[in-house]
Amino acid sequence: MEKVTAYLSSVKSDKTRDGAKEIVEFLLKKRDEQRGGGWTRSGEIYKALHDHIPNPNTLTRLLKDLVEAKIIDRRNCQRVKGRAGKAPVFYQVPQEYNPWLFYSRDELIRKSWEYHIQFVECHDLMTAVGMASDVILKKHPDIREKLDKETKANMKKIKKAKEILVGKFNELTPTQNPCDSL
Repeated sequence: MEKVTAYLSSVKSDKTRDGAKEIVEFLLKKRDEQRGGGWTRSGEIYKALHDHIPNPNTLTRLLKDLVEAKIIDRRNCQRVKGRAGKAPVFYQVPQEYNPWLFYSRDELIRKSWEYHIQFVECHDLMTAVGMASDVILKKHPDIREKLDKETKANMKKIKKAKEILVGKFNELTPTQNPCDSL
């Protein structure tokens, strides 16, 4: 968290801050989509963010700054014989990164207000559903018993499924070397 704060305090331009945020959000999305850490080629980053960061020199500078600030990781691969061009370079966001750190104060206030509105709407809806179900269940106690039994059975299934998923996730989590895929 201190790394991001230190980097953001060194950035003077909103445009630069937004560009860095776009890079980090893109790498977070790639990390969530891929197994093995979400290593992404620099060319793929440029293609995806060309509308937000049209100058490749700006993108390269931002990637370099983010690596130096230890906000993202960089991996250089050996040049593949027989292929033209430079050796591939991959980037990823470390696992412990929190994307909310890049939001400005105004963005955080706006987001929290949006979530507050959603919470109030959900709370009102849940209250209405709860009151309606109480009326129905008071009139039909047999339905309450069946509902309670089904809820307990489903909770056991959900708990078991969660344990299986966590185990499978832990098996798939080791970070792979992106250079091995070349």
